[in-house]
Amino acid sequence: WSTFNKSFGVTSVPSVRVKNDQHDDMVNEDAAGILIKGQFNAMISQGDRLPRIQTKRFRTVRDRQKAISVIPAVRRSDGRVQQFPKLKLSVPATSAGVAWMEFTFRVDPDGRFTVFARDPLHDMKIRDLVVVQ
Repeated sequence: WSTFNKSFGVTSVPSVRVKNDQHDDMVNEDAAGILIKGQFNAMISQGDRLPRIQTKRFRTVRDRQKAISVIPAVRRSDGRVQQFPKLKLSVPATSAGVAWMEFTFRVDPDGRFTVFARDPLHDMKIRDLVVVQ
């Protein structure tokens, strides 16, 4: 875990753009999510009220799989997808679907995008895997 923590940190990618909506609530103009096989999957959709937090579990798909990888990304309002470094987390080598990691995506009212991961087997938390400021 210490090696993993040292390999990621604050990136230089711009924050998620935000604006006020008709009810004077803060909403995001860009969607935040993950890339799976090259396709963008929104976790926090464009126009969601902020702050917004969304959690998703990813399970292993093969027997004796040793890691789960996700690629956080932001889809800009013009359709461009900006990806972040791949997050690769070790899991116990068990049968397919047994091991999993939980990822939480958060967009703050100021547009700060943060990804957290939790290892359910050891209840260990890894904070600020990716921070966009």
